[in-house]
Amino acid sequence: MCKKYIGLRLKEMCGCFILPVVLTVLVLMLCILFERFVLWLGFETQMLSVAVTFALLVITFLYTQATVGIVTEAKKDRQIRFIEKRLENFYYPLKLRLIYFERDDDKPLDDFAFELMDSFSKYIYLASDEFASIWEGFVEQFDMDLYPNIEKQIEEDIKKYERELKDLR
Repeated sequence: MCKKYIGLRLKEMCGCFILPVVLTVLVLMLCILFERFVLWLGFETQMLSVAVTFALLVITFLYTQATVGIVTEAKKDRQIRFIEKRLENFYYPLKLRLIYFERDDDKPLDDFAFELMDSFSKYIYLASDEFASIWEGFVEQFDMDLYPNIEKQIEEDIKKYERELKDLR
């Protein structure tokens, strides 16, 4: 699936790159033909210079538009990958861990809190600012009263990032 996706993206990017190159070659060939035609008719070279300059202006505009499209796609792709990383490396595992804890009544609460801090603190940079502030209070003060807030914020963030992901795709 991943290779197929990467191949598709490369084809799209190559398509955006090849089109301006092909257009450039075609316009240059037309310019050469136009130059020969103008010289054959006996027009002045100033007219030819104006025509070539205009043609190059059109080529530059088309190439700029293709480049803007490539950059826009790259930004969108980077956003998608970061949101997926957030969900896959932080939010989904943390949510599963919290569900598992709720079912495991034999485990002491302190052990669970230390395990959470140890396992997920390295990925806190992936969390939203709201979640990070709740997590910071949980870690620094070891305040188990924040546990419901953590669960609530995880659900809100997952919904928000899944919605963003859907909108970007």
